[in-house]
Amino acid sequence: MFANAFCLDADQRPASFERLRREGAHALWIYALGYLGPDGPDLAGASLLRGLRLEVSPGKQGTVGAGPLAGLEWGTPVEVRPRLAVADPQAETLGHYQTDGLVSAARTDAPGYGSVFLADLSLTPQVLQRLLATEAP
Repeated sequence: MFANAFCLDADQRPASFERLRREGAHALWIYALGYLGPDGPDLAGASLLRGLRLEVSPGKQGTVGAGPLAGLEWGTPVEVRPRLAVADPQAETLGHYQTDGLVSAARTDAPGYGSVFLADLSLTPQVLQRLLATEAP
């Protein structure tokens, strides 16, 4: 677990990769963890950390699940900045923003570890329960 990892410096990001790889872990990235760097917003660094290509897209949060999360809804439909969306065709889509259909939740195999990204600020216990059931070894 990476507590309060919203801002990562040049040493912390490689240490995070190493720990995830060493443990063969599954990382769960919620909202914009790792988005800020010492010089401000770092979309490329946040994308690299997750193993998913991200973009910043204005709009409201609030997600409807897809794939293994189908039938679930989570998040509050409020505007946030930044609002991140997944722009990675190789990733497995787990959810879309309700307002515009952009991918707001996805899963991929990053180099040496599993990576799940949920862009909303809030989740439900059902989302976490289903994710944990599908990510268990």
